[in-house]
Parts: sequence; structure tokens; C-alpha cells
Amino acid sequence: MQVSKNKLDQSELELLRRKLELAELKHTRQELEIAELKLLLKESESKQAGLEASSEKQKSLESKLEEKESILLRQKQIIGNFRGSVVYPLYAFTSAFGRSSLGQAVRKILHR
Repeated sequence: MQVSKNKLDQSELELLRRKLELAELKHTRQELEIAELKLLLKESESKQAGLEASSEKQKSLESKLEEKESILLRQKQIIGNFRGSVVYPLYAFTSAFGRSSLGQAVRKILHR
């Protein structure tokens, strides 16, 4: 009876040892899952930060584009006013004359 009780105790100890090993393995697996989730969280946070930076850059570029568009609009208005003025025909004549060979010769004479 002593031998069978001893074997029973050994089998119970072995069973408890295996349960402990199984619990340790489960715990280790859970720790690995937690570490993996933390990595995924860091990746998603870095992606979110990148998206926010891209959004800020896009807003900055949009504001620069709007500013350049307003400058172009003002330039077009100024040019439109200039072409509608009395001075434009004189400008067109002098510009065309300056590009001609006679105008080039006059320019050389005046710059001496």
C-alpha cells in the first residue's frame, strides 16, 4: 500500500508539475501577445503622427497655393488696368521699337 500511495503521490506531483509548466507557458504566451500589441500600438501611433505631419504640410502647401493664386489675380488685374490705360499703346510701340534692329542700334549709341 505504501508503494501504491507513493506512486499516487508521484503521479499527483507529476500532474501538478505539468499543470505548472502549462500555466507558465500560457503566461509566457500572454506576455508575448502583450509585447506584440505594444509594438502594434507604437506602429499605429507613429503612422498617426506621420499622417498628422502630412496633414500639416498639406495645409501649409494649400495656404501657399492660395497666396500665389491671389498674387496672380492681383497681377492680372494690374495688367488689365495697364492695358486699358492710355499708356499701353506707347509701351507697346516702344517695346516693339526696342526689339527691332534700329532700336538695338539706338540703345548701343545711348549706352556709350
